[in-house]
Amino acid sequence: MTAATYAGRLLQRAILSVSLAASVLLLSLGGLGFLMAALFLWLETRLGAPGAAAITGGTLILLALLTLAAGGLILGRLRRRTPHLLTAAAESLASMTSLAGLLVRADPKRALLFALLAGAVTEYFATPDKPRG
Repeated sequence: MTAATYAGRLLQRAILSVSLAASVLLLSLGGLGFLMAALFLWLETRLGAPGAAAITGGTLILLALLTLAAGGLILGRLRRRTPHLLTAAAESLASMTSLAGLLVRADPKRALLFALLAGAVTEYFATPDKPRG
């Protein structure tokens, strides 16, 4: 399987997953809305409109707070799993250093040319566009 085919299948799977999640979310919110309307109508026959509105509003606030707490827990776990920027930079530097070591051991002349080219490119992009003088 080529990389383009793999990327296409991965993108297709991602689009299907996102659309499925969005439709489930919208249907769930619609169902929750009808349940809250039914709660309001049932409470209105027992307590009157002001009492039913107060209890329904309190229930919605409680559901919002529970959703906030669950979202905070999920995001907290996701943050713990992601590595710190310094760790990622150190890992990248270590892999580049080992690659450079392999290159120098394999062919020192090419390593020197590669270092000169990398220095020239860095100098070209690091200098401002204005001429010095």
